[in-house]
Amino acid sequence: MIKLVLSNLICFFIIIAIVNCSEKIYDNTDPNISMTAGVYLYKNQFLTGIIRSYIPALQETELASFRNGIQHGEYKVITRDGNLLQKMNYRNGKKEGFSKAWYHNGKLRAFGEFKEGEYINDRIDYFDNGQVASYEKYSETSKIQVVKKWYKNGKIYMNVSFKDDGSSYGLPGSKLCDPIKKTKEKELITK
Repeated sequence: MIKLVLSNLICFFIIIAIVNCSEKIYDNTDPNISMTAGVYLYKNQFLTGIIRSYIPALQETELASFRNGIQHGEYKVITRDGNLLQKMNYRNGKKEGFSKAWYHNGKLRAFGEFKEGEYINDRIDYFDNGQVASYEKYSETSKIQVVKKWYKNGKIYMNVSFKDDGSSYGLPGSKLCDPIKKTKEKELITK
């Protein structure tokens, strides 16, 4: 008898867990969705679930999770073919944890980490050929420490470090020129 009661309780809790884990999906065009003071409502109640937004010009779909009207949980952008273009998490309306973005060809586009909506640690952007386009280093308190930027050909054009007082040192930016090809004097005279 005790085994029967325990197995029924276990089944009950499993069913409750499955029902609670599946979030309702709302289309952003639903006229029952509204926003007041930055909080999303559904039929004048705090929205909990996923808002799906289709962007026709880009043929992309955004899926944003909400809890009690505030963005909370996973945020994704996918192509019409189902390829993932961006993934990040929110906690109580602020970006939290790792964020990644990809090009349509599947190569990594950007990588970063957030804490309470601010960048921390490393943030990297990539060109579509896979080379690093920019690198930023942040402290655990979101203060910028290093900025580096490259041209697509791999040449660095910015390399700046920041001190705690906000001052910086390094190469803040310059225009790199391709080297002038050497010419012989005779070629110059005959032209």
